[in-house]
Amino acid sequence: MTDVYIVTLAILGFLITSPGLAAAVNLFFPRVTETAYRRITETPVKSFLAGLGVTAVTAVWVIAMSALGGPMQGVGIASAILWLGVLTVGTSAMARLLGARLAGMMGGSSELGNIIRGAVIYELASLVPLVGWFLFTPLMSCMAVGAALFGLVRWAPRVRAAEPGTAALNAAAD
Repeated sequence: MTDVYIVTLAILGFLITSPGLAAAVNLFFPRVTETAYRRITETPVKSFLAGLGVTAVTAVWVIAMSALGGPMQGVGIASAILWLGVLTVGTSAMARLLGARLAGMMGGSSELGNIIRGAVIYELASLVPLVGWFLFTPLMSCMAVGAALFGLVRWAPRVRAAEPGTAALNAAAD
C-alpha cells in the first residue's frame, strides 16, 4: 500500500508543480519563450521536424553513453537532463500559447494566469490514457524541443511580407 501512495503522491506533486515551472520559465526567460512561442504559432512543422531530429539524436546519444558505463554514463545522464531542460523551455512556450488562446475565449485576464491555465490544460491533455500518452505528448514534446532550440538561439521566424494590395487596405482602414 505504501508503494501506491508514493506513486500517487509523486504524480500529484508533479501535477501541482509543473504549472509553476512553466510560469517561472516564462518569467525568467521572456525573450526565449516569446521566440519559441512565435515559432510554435508561425512555423509548427519546422519546429516539430527540428525537435524530432534533436530528440532522435539525443536518444541515440544517451543510450550509447549509458551502455558504455562508468563516467560516460554520467555524460549520458547529463545529456538527458539538458534535453529535459530544453523541453521545459518549449513546454513553457506551449503553455503560453494555450493560455493566449484561452484568453481570447474567456475575455481579459492576467498573462501569468493565462500561462498557468495553459500549463494545466497541457498537462491534463498529456494525462489522457493512450492518446495523451502515446500520441499527444510525443508529438507536442518534439514540437516543443524544436521551438525551444529556435528560441535559445534567438532564431525567430521571418516576418511575412504583406500581400499586394493589403497595404492600401490597411492604410484606408486607419
